[in-house]
Amino acid sequence: MTITNYQAYLDMREKLRKFEVNVSDEFKKGVVNRVYPHKCFDKSFDYIKQNGELPGVKYVEGVHTSLLLDHAWIEIDDCIVFEGTFQRFYDKESFYRERKLVKLVEFGASETWHYLFREQQGLGKPEFDKAKQELLNHRRDENVQG
Repeated sequence: MTITNYQAYLDMREKLRKFEVNVSDEFKKGVVNRVYPHKCFDKSFDYIKQNGELPGVKYVEGVHTSLLLDHAWIEIDDCIVFEGTFQRFYDKESFYRERKLVKLVEFGASETWHYLFREQQGLGKPEFDKAKQELLNHRRDENVQG
């Protein structure tokens, strides 16, 4: 029996269940009970489109430090994470620790639209690229010293 990519994401979501938090219904607009493998950027932007005008909602991009894999998610009030691939809300500190995340950039709703529009126009994401390069340089320097 092979495990599908979809099943692997369901398994990851189950592993994170202990970090889930309840949020008021106003923050659940557009949230569905399924997983979206490899759709973190799309689903985070979808969340901003649906809920970006709510107070404390920010679009975030960073990396999984164990793999240096780019990732996107939503933060609410600097204490809750909405993970678009899992369609779940988590305690921020626990989620960061468990998923080994480092935040590189964050934007409010209107800033997110401008940020992603520039990328679609072929102008890249200079804020993210600069922050990621600084992280890589720091890790390299730590490895050289260690």
